[in-house]
Amino acid sequence: MSSATAAEAAGFTAPVPALMGLLTGRPFDAERGCWPSDLAADGAVHEICLRPGLPASRPQDGRERVFLHAYALPESGRRRGVFAAIVAESATEGHWRAVAKLRGLPAGDGGDCGCSDAELRRMGRDRWGWVFAARDGGQRNFRVVMSSSAGLSDVARVAVPEDGTEGLRHRVEFDIRDQNVETFALLHVVLRGVQPVDVRTHPFDSALGQYALVPSTPGQ
Repeated sequence: MSSATAAEAAGFTAPVPALMGLLTGRPFDAERGCWPSDLAADGAVHEICLRPGLPASRPQDGRERVFLHAYALPESGRRRGVFAAIVAESATEGHWRAVAKLRGLPAGDGGDCGCSDAELRRMGRDRWGWVFAARDGGQRNFRVVMSSSAGLSDVARVAVPEDGTEGLRHRVEFDIRDQNVETFALLHVVLRGVQPVDVRTHPFDSALGQYALVPSTPGQ
C-alpha cells in the first residue's frame, strides 16, 4: 500500500496527503497516523510527527490557493509543541505546487501550544493566516502566523490573561472596516460574557514585518 493510499485509508481526504508530503518531504507513517519530519530547535534536531488540520481554499495573489496547518504535540525529550503550515496551488491535474512552507514553529510549554485549534483568518486585502493561543513560560499568548507574498511569517505574540481572570475572556479579531488595507490591524478584544468591554489595537509595522507589541489607544 502506497503512502497516499495509506493516508486515504486512515481518513485523510484530498488534497491533505499531497500537501503534507510537500510540507514534510516524508511519506505518511500509517502506524503513528502522522507525517514524520525533522525540527532543528534548542541546538538539536528532533523528529516530530505532524498531524494536519482542515484545508481551506482562499483567493490570494489572483490565484485560488489551499491553506493547511499542521501540528505536533510534545513527545519524549521535547516539551514544546510545534506549529507548521503550507500554502499551495494546483499545478496540473492532481498535482500541487507549494507557494510557502513553515516547517516548524516551536510553541507552548508542557504541551499547551494550542496549535491543533489554530483558526485560519483573513488578515488583509490579500493576506491570510492562523491564530492560536499558546502558553510560554506560564504566560498565555496569542500567536499569529501570516501568509503574504513574502511567505509564511510569525508576526505576533500578544500576552493576555487567562480566560476567567476578573470574569473576562479574550479574543483576537482583525479590523476589517477598510477592505483595501494591505494588512488589517490586530484587535485584542476583552469580553465580559459576550459583551466587549475593551479593544486594544496592535497596528502592523511594515518596516519590521510584524504587529506592534504595545497596543495603541484611541486618540494616538
